[in-house]
Amino acid sequence: MTTAHSNIMLMVGKEGEEKVEGVIHTFLAPLIHELAIEYPQWVFRARKWGPGLSSLVILVITEFDVLDKREVIGVIGRENRYSRFSGDVYVIKTDKIGDVRERGDSIKTANMKRAVATTVKKFVSAKGLKERYEENYVKAREKLGEVRAVKAKVLYVADAPILGMYTKFVNSRMEELRASLTVHEREQLDARDIAKREFDLCNEVVIGAGATGAVFVHIHGEDYLLGTERDNPTCQSSEQLPPHIRTAVGMLKLLQPSQLIEGVGMKVSEDAFIVTRKADE
Repeated sequence: MTTAHSNIMLMVGKEGEEKVEGVIHTFLAPLIHELAIEYPQWVFRARKWGPGLSSLVILVITEFDVLDKREVIGVIGRENRYSRFSGDVYVIKTDKIGDVRERGDSIKTANMKRAVATTVKKFVSAKGLKERYEENYVKAREKLGEVRAVKAKVLYVADAPILGMYTKFVNSRMEELRASLTVHEREQLDARDIAKREFDLCNEVVIGAGATGAVFVHIHGEDYLLGTERDNPTCQSSEQLPPHIRTAVGMLKLLQPSQLIEGVGMKVSEDAFIVTRKADE
């Protein structure tokens, strides 16, 4: 039977051989169809199959890989349980189950409603909040390193032409120095001051605990995850956010990624920000 859902892939066959269209096992089909409708962004790809019981059905699919953005987030299948409670059962597998179950990485149930609930709970979290936070945390650290490197290079280039001028006026006030410079030299000095200020600003947004450590903020829907480490963020709603973080995020949203605001922080991406701490925090 050809499925009407474009995210269910029924083509099966051995490596190197011509693929043929299989049929989902009758016990498994309702579960796969319901999930395919509810989560159209998921792709259900035939993973395991066997011969059919009639000449009309050549191959019967009993297991699917479930992919989200081309990444396998779990497996859904059907098994026959040979015990005093014999019969078909749904089998849901994902690394997320293995994290909390010592007996294996799968959950088995004959109840379709429970199978749907388990799949949604485990598979959504398989590429969900914590992983997205960790990905953006790593991205934030990498992005900050890239920005620091660029600002350091700009500072080095801007420093070079005025080192001689600084040597002559090392004990003089800046006003005296500026008064002795040509228009071009003053422009060079101004450029150096801007580069130095932007480089110093990078040090304000170093993520970490302590009085000078900045806070990493990841937005997930209506929730905000705050942290100074890669693990164990705190989750707060918009109403629970400290006022200065809510204000800072609002300002940073207006920027392009990698841009900074002095005393506020840096925008990493559309849902990730680094916010500097208040002086009295």
